[in-house]
Amino acid sequence: MTGGTPEGYCNVLEVYCRDSEERLKILAAFEGGGFSPAEFPVFVNQVHALKSISASIGAAALSVTAAELEAAGRRGDRGFIQKGLGEFRRSLTDTTARISAALKSRAARRDVPSDPGGVETRRLFQGLKAALEAEDIEAIDHCINDLDTLPLSGPLRKAYEDISGNVLISEFPAAIAVIDTLPAFYPGEE
Repeated sequence: MTGGTPEGYCNVLEVYCRDSEERLKILAAFEGGGFSPAEFPVFVNQVHALKSISASIGAAALSVTAAELEAAGRRGDRGFIQKGLGEFRRSLTDTTARISAALKSRAARRDVPSDPGGVETRRLFQGLKAALEAEDIEAIDHCINDLDTLPLSGPLRKAYEDISGNVLISEFPAAIAVIDTLPAFYPGEE
């Protein structure tokens, strides 16, 4: 399973939705077909990334369509891109909207109280920071899985989502930077 656990998979889905939203904005410029040959590599890069991440979450039809658009971009086939990009963008938008709704519904069902930023939370975040600094993938996965079990909410939950998103794309320094901001979320600390 992508993400290793059901909670990890949900984290991957959250990153997928955020990443897709950004890439959809970039692809919107290509929909009318009025782009220069020099811009084909940008188009190819965007649909390639969407092809890969869609396949990793199990969105096979989106992945196949992205692969077709990628191939069209590589051969400079504006006609194919114009014909298929609009529907691809609509399907991707619909898919991410449905995923986001399901994730929100899942979070609401959990009815989790606010995290007080207790000793266990702090220990796990500091362990994650140490694992990131050492680039110890097994320890990173272990810490992420343990953090997934905590009832994080509010700003602490948002910080955790930022951290896990950065870990997912191997941006360890960015994840460490977010961890370094966490003391501001603990009651009584500055």
